[in-house]
Amino acid sequence: MKAVDEHKCYVICGTFPVLKKPLTDRGWIDKKAIRKMISISPNTYEDGLQQLEKLLRIPADFIWHTNKRPSIRTDDKAIVNKFAGSYFTSKIDMCNNLEKAYWFYETGVSNIQFPRCYNFYQSAQMEEFVQDYYITACFGILKWFMLLTNLVGPKNTWSPNGTIPINAISFALERCEEYIRFIQIHEDIDRDCRYTPPSAWDQFLDWHHDILYKRGILKETDEVDINELVASVHEIVKTMIKYRPQSTIDGIRNIWILKPGDDSLGRGIVLKNSLVDIIAKVNQAAKENIEDILIRFASKDFTLSDFHESIHLCNTTVQLKYRQLPRCNSDLPKQRHWNLQNFKNYLQSRGQKLAWERIIRPGIKQNLIGALLASQDNMVNRKKSFQLYGADFVVADDFSVWLLEINTNPRLHPPSSEVTAKLYPEVIEDAMKIILDRRKNKKAFQGKFECIYKQHNPFCGVNILGQGVSLGIRGKGLFVTPK
Repeated sequence: MKAVDEHKCYVICGTFPVLKKPLTDRGWIDKKAIRKMISISPNTYEDGLQQLEKLLRIPADFIWHTNKRPSIRTDDKAIVNKFAGSYFTSKIDMCNNLEKAYWFYETGVSNIQFPRCYNFYQSAQMEEFVQDYYITACFGILKWFMLLTNLVGPKNTWSPNGTIPINAISFALERCEEYIRFIQIHEDIDRDCRYTPPSAWDQFLDWHHDILYKRGILKETDEVDINELVASVHEIVKTMIKYRPQSTIDGIRNIWILKPGDDSLGRGIVLKNSLVDIIAKVNQAAKENIEDILIRFASKDFTLSDFHESIHLCNTTVQLKYRQLPRCNSDLPKQRHWNLQNFKNYLQSRGQKLAWERIIRPGIKQNLIGALLASQDNMVNRKKSFQLYGADFVVADDFSVWLLEINTNPRLHPPSSEVTAKLYPEVIEDAMKIILDRRKNKKAFQGKFECIYKQHNPFCGVNILGQGVSLGIRGKGLFVTPK
């Protein structure tokens, strides 16, 4: 009865044994344990049974749901591990939130770096994706051509026996020039851009595929000065990088990740490079693939020549299917996991000891703050609510941090390696320090959790004077040149 008097009854909706020890150590009692006591003690005195049944009628003070959505109704006084209106945990919602993320940008505090993504449920975004796919293919060909000329020299980039016309490079060059012009003087607003027929794009995409996937060779011709073409390509690539912020992650192969709108555990995720194949999966969200990455722990060596899930999906549920495969690389951890210290040691071995504290860690914080601020208007402001989320990031070779997704139900049981066997209980224990211990003592130890952002609760009542949002302008001042 002490637990009842102190309001320490809890319920776990689902299977989550890692939570029981932290709660039991704090004097909490599981309501399911009460029900079990009644079922195994049929000969208990009547007064005892009545007391146990009375306990069952008492509402739970702490409810933990293991599913995405709460499965039982909760009392307003109960602590619950779910937020209503977390519109940043599905791929579709994340796409939508990114459209307004710039309103919450703050240098050094809030900034989302997210690969370009499109919601195929919206026809307008489908059209935007197709145009992005086209220009990414053009830019990829130009980068390939520039790399080739740097490697073998301009005269060796083509051959009399080649099968791909030099028009493939000229076409890509013209489209990128148009793109730059649109950005510079807003031609896309002032007048209709030059129309390129679908047949021309189809032909170019065939050339793109033959060059990058079939090792097609450019055909030599007297009609083009190769040195002038090389100079033009170098200039356009340099300018494109200036006006296309994500050009450094585009690579040359134009590979996109397709994800179902609301699935988890890596289900339904595929990699595609064909526009026809991508459009055929119209019920998914498309995300530009980051081809150059710092680290990837999968069961097979990383390659862009094979799109198999064992190579590209590092989701634990996916990789468990391939863990018994022999390791292709002796440097790969046996259980495919590193903890933070392992990662720091790796950075130090590469001569980048300070990269974690100076670049990666701040980048993770800014991405998380930006994602939550962009979706806060949809969140229900319920007291005594909290939630543990799992965020997936990619760290690029320049140590910039890219947010891939935020999971509403991160895997915390069962552990899949020695690293997670230690990590999961620590996360839950530290979460209880924040949620339970600090409710009674604000100075209680909070474990490894850190408060990265504080904000006053936004006004949610009726404002008879009207409602609005603050507007801001970002940019640099203009200086008049002295006459």
